[in-house]
Amino acid sequence: MSYNTFLIGEDTTWKWWIAQLLSGSEHPWHPSDWDLKRKDAIVDQICESGADVVGIQELWAYRDEILERLYECGYESQIIKQGCFLETMHINCLFFDDGVALVSKVSLENTYATSFKNYADLPRGFVSATITKKDITYQIVSLHQQPWAEANDTTVEVRREQAHEVKKHINLTDVNVDCTIILGDFNFGSSEEIRNIWEDSSYETNVFDDSNRKTWEPFPYFGYTEKYSNSFANLDNIIVLSQRDMVVSSEMALPYSINVDNQTILVSDHKPLITEIQENSESVTEMKENSRYLYKSNEDGDM
Repeated sequence: MSYNTFLIGEDTTWKWWIAQLLSGSEHPWHPSDWDLKRKDAIVDQICESGADVVGIQELWAYRDEILERLYECGYESQIIKQGCFLETMHINCLFFDDGVALVSKVSLENTYATSFKNYADLPRGFVSATITKKDITYQIVSLHQQPWAEANDTTVEVRREQAHEVKKHINLTDVNVDCTIILGDFNFGSSEEIRNIWEDSSYETNVFDDSNRKTWEPFPYFGYTEKYSNSFANLDNIIVLSQRDMVVSSEMALPYSINVDNQTILVSDHKPLITEIQENSESVTEMKENSRYLYKSNEDGDM
């Protein structure tokens, strides 16, 4: 499961204003008390999803509380990149860290966390770990990449460099990985960008969504819903890479809804993605048949 929570936090509003002042951003006021009301429903949705592993993005506020609640509902193995020095003063690190995490019901091994070397405004990065389930080792990456202002602007190259960092990490992994899953907020600006970066015929399984599905719909209080109504909005994705024949089924879910300020809102402006991955049973059967045949041949040869 991939879930961009868009949690800014009421105790980070001063950093929001400073960031707007320094960056010259036109983003209007953020009613941060909504975060306080959204966070519990976000945790409920993750806990009730049934997912073994969840990649979380934009977890800039209420992080410790959320991770503790997720631990209590079974996500006992967790990795998150440590934030900035302000955390020692119990101040959230919005605008100072990456806000990405992995939580899992299966033990996370070979954990890794880093910021991208190149980013245009706010820090972006990824965390990575491996899990083993049913004799298959999965490498899982949760990332948050550079956003765009307009489709095909200069940030395309920044995202390309960030993707190369992820690919380099994947290729240098010492563990024998059967299947790699990269999930999160890629901030793609077009279908072409998705294919240019992640389409790779060298894999038996190379699955991602390159349609213009709307994984992101900005909250109405930002005032730019109409501005981006016709924009490419397939920002979130789950990419599956494997030399094995894997069966991948995915769905884009609606965030839970709550009542706030006499209106019903979704608990995130990003839609969570849920993917089920398993090895093709026909391929497994064929492999077992081949193994039995080879074993019998060896027996015959030893006679």
